Amino acid sequence: MTPEHVAQQLTEVGICLMRPAGLNSCLGTDADAWTRFAAHWEDLAPDPYAAELGTRRLRRYGHFLFSPPSGEFKPMAHDAFVQPEDSNPL
Repeated sequence: MTPEHVAQQLTEVGICLMRPAGLNSCLGTDADAWTRFAAHWEDLAPDPYAAELGTRRLRRYGHFLFSPPSGEFKPMAHDAFVQPEDSNPL
């Protein structure tokens, strides 16, 4: 899968499902990078907002800006995640 195909899918459909080898190729990663990512993922801190309501939830997320003309992804500044109560009450 090419970066152009990924850009097209994200632009037209809003999602692009990729096989691991294709994702590694597009991201320039390898199995070692995923091993490091998995270690980070397994060390997630509890969500303090959920804890206030007696629920334990672990989460990480990020925001990226996608430019369809260039196919470029830019990481955006980290910001607190606030989920409206009516969309998924804890």
